[in-house]
Amino acid sequence: VAVRNSLMYGLIVLPFVMAISLTISSLIATLYRKVAKGFWQTIFFLPYVTNAVAISLAFIQIFSPNGMFNSIFGFNTAWLEKGEETSMAPLLPMIIQGIWQGLAFNILIFTTAMLSVDKNLYKSASIDGVGPIKQFFTITLPSIKSTTTFLITMGIIGGIKVFPLALFNNKPDDAIKNGAASLMLLVYRATQSGDYPAAGAAAITLFIIGIIFSTIIRGGFSTIM
Repeated sequence: VAVRNSLMYGLIVLPFVMAISLTISSLIATLYRKVAKGFWQTIFFLPYVTNAVAISLAFIQIFSPNGMFNSIFGFNTAWLEKGEETSMAPLLPMIIQGIWQGLAFNILIFTTAMLSVDKNLYKSASIDGVGPIKQFFTITLPSIKSTTTFLITMGIIGGIKVFPLALFNNKPDDAIKNGAASLMLLVYRATQSGDYPAAGAAAITLFIIGIIFSTIIRGGFSTIM
């Protein structure tokens, strides 16, 4: 379950964060007024500087059985209180929280990188009749390739070391009991209980998955570029 959750979290969160960050950053970069760019960068960066405990408490309330998420979509699911070790219900709040928190840093870095791209390239492309969408894929993305590779690497690291302890009142047993186990959580619980062989096994598994995951994702991105 821990391997499943860590892999699924990383595979789902990273593409969504990258796609949404690139879209929002490109929109911010097209704003003409410098003050407006700074304002929107600040707005989207706020989740990064918000207290992690406060964020987790908010998500606990949102995904409670009588919370806002169930009320809006008409569900009656106990997302964080399923009581089944193999349940996949906790993955949804974990993934949504991961995407929301991951956007802040990526948007700031992407916007800064996009603003540093030579404006003459866009002017020349416009004169040749190249549209904004094609300019994004033929000028912007290649120009910020190194930045994108860096953020993908950071995203991979953040994905595989997901640690949803705060969503379960800092009780690793509650997290595991409700299907929210992760490799980092197993390392933490095993170390805390003095089971160092199990902690070492989980840490080595985490390392192997990280290397494989990083090689595949970065190799795929380089191929696409």
